[in-house]
Amino acid sequence: FVSADDSSQEMLNFMRELHGTWLALPFHDPYRHELRKRYNVTAIPKLVIVKQNGEVITNKGRKQIRERGLACFQDWVEAADIFQ
Repeated sequence: FVSADDSSQEMLNFMRELHGTWLALPFHDPYRHELRKRYNVTAIPKLVIVKQNGEVITNKGRKQIRERGLACFQDWVEAADIFQ
């Protein structure tokens, strides 16, 4: 999870209320800005699925989940070459 909140307190509150124990970059981590630029995040929420090397599998993860549900996960695993 990469926060787009305006402060670390807002991020903490958001995480507690809606995301529980998701993994997240710390609010002040400079890498969060790099990720937003690298993956062209211009609107939120956005779900980008990437391979271990950072190559994009899809930048429409949220849309795919809404349209196909859990079926899209198998496609992502295959595209990521995780178990091959």
